[in-house]
Amino acid sequence: MNTTHKNGAEKTSNIDGGLSRNMRLYTELDSNGQLVSRELTAYECQLEDDVEHLQEALFTISSQYAKIQFRLRQISSATTCEKNYLLKELEDMATQGVDGRNCMPAGAVVTIILYRFSL
Repeated sequence: MNTTHKNGAEKTSNIDGGLSRNMRLYTELDSNGQLVSRELTAYECQLEDDVEHLQEALFTISSQYAKIQFRLRQISSATTCEKNYLLKELEDMATQGVDGRNCMPAGAVVTIILYRFSL
């Protein structure tokens, strides 16, 4: 593939990795319908990395939230015997942070949930 850079230089790349793997290009069509590319600045690369990281974090948090919602629905319709077991599982799930680290003291979540169910 041949692309013309804004400074007029032509850069040729091939599918087997002719461009440096670290080089990131911004490519667009100019008014003549030709591909015009430029190398992204370090700041733009950092922004892209940050956006990707934030998207991954949002997906992880959303998944964790959905799991907790589902577990709460199970608990609300469970028998008394099942509730204790499901609450313990919920406590384990909630105290294990989304990144796998223990983020809350044991018992804190169950205390809050048990209080809610006793109202």
